[in-house]
Amino acid sequence: MPWNKTGQPGHSTHVRRSDDRRAKLRPTDVVKMRNLHKGGVSPSVLAIQFNIHVVQVREILCNESWTRVGGPVVRRKPYRKLTEQDVLAIRAAYARQDPPISQPTLGRQYGVSAVTIGNIVRGLTWKEAT
Repeated sequence: MPWNKTGQPGHSTHVRRSDDRRAKLRPTDVVKMRNLHKGGVSPSVLAIQFNIHVVQVREILCNESWTRVGGPVVRRKPYRKLTEQDVLAIRAAYARQDPPISQPTLGRQYGVSAVTIGNIVRGLTWKEAT
């Protein structure tokens, strides 16, 4: 059974050591990958070049794996299409209904789906926007 980081049996969260013969990458590969990305090479190109999955590349670039290896790292940025001001305007426009406006219409105006608008006006998402 695989062992996790706490030394208890469980899901395999084993962090491979750089001297593990099964590891596809070496510390020098990780540093090279991070430097290439800083120079403008995309994660998908790096995945092909190093023969690993793009998700693994992103984890390496964001220092979520291979954390003890150097090289420049990037921070994950939360991606949101809407700002808090957009959300407040959407809620106000939908509540006002003067003139009547539908969720699909609001969605097209803000570049999101009608489902997203519905979740916003019902308070299922963007709960922090007041």
